[in-house]
Amino acid sequence: MHKVNIEGTSFLYDDKFEYYNKNIILSQDAIDFLDINQLKKTVRPILTEHYSNDKLYFLDYLYWFKTKLNLDDLDCKILSNLYTKEDFKFSIKTRYVNELICSSCGSKHKSLVVDPVLIYPGNFNLGNEKRKLIEGLNLKCPKCDSDLTQFVIHIFN
Repeated sequence: MHKVNIEGTSFLYDDKFEYYNKNIILSQDAIDFLDINQLKKTVRPILTEHYSNDKLYFLDYLYWFKTKLNLDDLDCKILSNLYTKEDFKFSIKTRYVNELICSSCGSKHKSLVVDPVLIYPGNFNLGNEKRKLIEGLNLKCPKCDSDLTQFVIHIFN
């Protein structure tokens, strides 16, 4: 795991998905439901310290939108401490939802969702900037094309 300080925020970046021994709260763990190889092509887990207890962590997943960034290359940059703000410009913190249910057709979807309020706690400017960048990217139900109840940025097949 590598500490990353970028865009006015910091987190532990985990390129190997080896965060099991951390005190994690408030998230479903995508590894429990998806193939790790599929995850490694799509996201990187990050741990952010809880705002009132530095021994607890929020588990989120960094997802890159509007770009086809090679995550293996980024892993090497982070390991060498050669990453830049540009590497993270089109990334956003998401959380995994195993069964996001469409209220129109009832289909269930393994999804990455963005919490518009808690994207970057303590860094509201960054949160606002990211919200503007993802405007219009909210996915609809792939089965019936209805709006979903959360801001979904990625649906796993």
